[in-house]
Amino acid sequence: MADFFWCMMAAQRGWSIEEPASRLPEVSAKAQERARLRDEGYVLITAQNAAAAAARGWQAGRGIKRPEIHWPAWFVCAAC
Repeated sequence: MADFFWCMMAAQRGWSIEEPASRLPEVSAKAQERARLRDEGYVLITAQNAAAAAARGWQAGRGIKRPEIHWPAWFVCAAC
């Protein structure tokens, strides 16, 4: 359950599905154990399910909002 919530928090912060899937084994003993047992799909499925849950939360307006970046007025974007 903690892995799912960690991935959902990452999705809420705008991470792609691949980012938490690649980092989960670094921060989760359960993900490390599943990898040791050659359950390669665990981290990807967990990240996909968490991203879908985060998207449902955004669509349903459950108080889970996409993060917005409010740049200071003096900030000039070089890529814009």
